[in-house]
Amino acid sequence: MRNAIPFPILGAFLPLFAFWVWMLIDCVTKDPGVGNDKVVWVIVICLGGAPGGAIYYFARRRRRLKLR
Repeated sequence: MRNAIPFPILGAFLPLFAFWVWMLIDCVTKDPGVGNDKVVWVIVICLGGAPGGAIYYFARRRRRLKLR
């Protein structure tokens, strides 16, 4: 019964980590940042973790995709 606790934690951690990595890669490779915009967003995502990735997703990525 000692192994029952890590599985729910792992089940919650892995999707959040994958989302964080996805937003970081998206920012670095596809964001057309002007000046220091990209650097600031990378710092927000790196230091903010999954919440920082969510901020980037809602504030920047969705708007960028609408402009296409």
